Amino acid sequence: MFTFYKQALKNAKPQNAKTALFSILTFFVFILIVAFTFMPVQQALQMFMMSMMYQGPMFQAALPLIIALIIPLLIFLFVGFQLVVGTINVVYKAIHKEDVHLTDVFTAFKKGSYLKSVKLALFTLLVLLITIILVTVINQLFSALMQTILSHMQSGTGGNMGALITVQLIGLTVSKFIASLFIWFFTYIVIAYVVAYLRDRQAGAFKDVKQSFKSLKNGRHSWFKLFLGLILLNLIVIIFSEPIPQLVVLATQHMSQNLAKILVYVVIVIMYIIRIVVYYLNLMAIVQFFSKATEHFHPENNQKSTTIGDKVVESSAAVKGSKNTKEKDSNKDEKTNHVTNKASEEKNKAEEKLNTNDKQEDIKETKEEYSDSTFDHLKNKKKDVDERSDDFKR
Repeated sequence: MFTFYKQALKNAKPQNAKTALFSILTFFVFILIVAFTFMPVQQALQMFMMSMMYQGPMFQAALPLIIALIIPLLIFLFVGFQLVVGTINVVYKAIHKEDVHLTDVFTAFKKGSYLKSVKLALFTLLVLLITIILVTVINQLFSALMQTILSHMQSGTGGNMGALITVQLIGLTVSKFIASLFIWFFTYIVIAYVVAYLRDRQAGAFKDVKQSFKSLKNGRHSWFKLFLGLILLNLIVIIFSEPIPQLVVLATQHMSQNLAKILVYVVIVIMYIIRIVVYYLNLMAIVQFFSKATEHFHPENNQKSTTIGDKVVESSAAVKGSKNTKEKDSNKDEKTNHVTNKASEEKNKAEEKLNTNDKQEDIKETKEEYSDSTFDHLKNKKKDVDERSDDFKR
């Protein structure tokens, strides 16, 4: 259930602190932008309600509200969603063991990928609209159900406040938990197609969305295990957001106001810290899972790591290939040297043999010349002796 959490933390281990800092700061900037852009919406809504109460002109009352709603939507389309993409990109690069830099949060603003990010932002608005509608329906149904249950309990228990508060807190926690099922399902879809966008900038936006839904059917129920981990960790956030603060408020009613405020502030700080940590861990787990589950969607990436260490495995494969090439080259060099040495030895032997034959022929010729000259000398000497003997006889 928490396998992908462990793998993500392990892969991003050298850069965990930097990754968390960049991603959380970027998300805070996104939240601040959203908060500032929605401030005019509240004022326009109040003006609209006042105008309807006094039966003012409908168009004049609705026009400021429409403009106030369009401005945040445009900012989300052209700026806000790109910051969300940058937050996910930092985590994506850290999990893939790539160097993380602050400029990575602005990756969606680059030329060639900005238009595609706007298309994904449009689809994200549709997802947000569906999520808001579902969560609103769930809250309304549970609100009606809790009113019915509490009314029956008031008549049956005689207005026992402890029992009423307990049932109310349990019902509120259950309703938030059920709503979180839909919230985290659609959150997974959004993060998944953003990761697909980061992995392949040339693919179409619809293809990225399609891959996010395809990753749900990955076999071995691993997506269900991931989803179970997401909602269980989010349950901690729900408990610290809903029942615990109200219990602290009830428990500090008879304390001094200063001490009660300090305790409430401490609980709120702890709540936000837990929320940030859980959301960050869930983000890492989703990126890890989607990257692993969709490896078979990209056959050219099959040589990458099974634990999502793309660059590392590519480099190791390259090193291995270079080692094999070096070994082959060294073997070739050894064979070449052996053949060359053998050829040189044969050449030296042939030259020695040739020199020996030449020397033998020279000796033979010398002997023949010596023998010929000696025979002629003896013949001439014999002739001289004969002539002298004839002269003596005379």
